[in-house]
Amino acid sequence: IINPSDFFKPFPIPVVNSKKESISLFLEALKGENEKLTNLISINSALAIHLVSGASLEYAFYYAKRALQRKKVWRKFLSLRDDSYI
Repeated sequence: IINPSDFFKPFPIPVVNSKKESISLFLEALKGENEKLTNLISINSALAIHLVSGASLEYAFYYAKRALQRKKVWRKFLSLRDDSYI
């Protein structure tokens, strides 16, 4: 069992009222601009990294969060995106 409080202070999942708001929050998270959402994406990514590589959850969380904070994820997203969607 993964306990998010082992990695960050738990918080209520954001509630969005529109598609536009949802996209905005998602992009903030990919850019590493929203600490709470960055943590949420990082913990989910950490589990995937852990399962695929066998890395510890702690290392995988650090790796994922650092990639978001350094904008590596954002740059990759931009390189793959189709301009018609954003």
